[in-house]
Amino acid sequence: MFHALHQFLKTERALYLYAGIIGLLSLSAGSILYIFQGPQYFALGLIFIGLLEVLVMFPSYFRYPIKIKQKQDLLQKEAAAFVKSEINISHQAIQTFVLLKRIYGSLFLVFSISLLLFNMSSWLSGLLFALCIHLAFAIGIDYFGEKFTKIYLSALTKQPT
Repeated sequence: MFHALHQFLKTERALYLYAGIIGLLSLSAGSILYIFQGPQYFALGLIFIGLLEVLVMFPSYFRYPIKIKQKQDLLQKEAAAFVKSEINISHQAIQTFVLLKRIYGSLFLVFSISLLLFNMSSWLSGLLFALCIHLAFAIGIDYFGEKFTKIYLSALTKQPT
């Protein structure tokens, strides 16, 4: 059980890191575009969204060892209650990943179609294009989050409660 928990938490922490790195890449790419090509709304969109991702994901990544320690302590104290709780949390997480992927996909389609059909101002089209890029990455990250949560749930349900 410790191995399954450790692997899942390590993977979950890595997803926070990947999202933060995507934010840094967005921030860097937006800054480079802004510096070398002048003020562009696409560049500003990349900078703004990248900054938000960095501010949200990196603190979560760095606080994650505390969560790992708390879960390991709880597992040692009350294994049966821990497994039941983790099974419920995992089911909810899988449902959330599916819902988020649907929302992100729908927004991606709406933004993409809007960019094609409507003559928008440059600031709005730049922001929507930057959002489309980030939504595509978010769908990918949520796909892996769902996949690893299912693996963890499978390991949990094989454990005697």
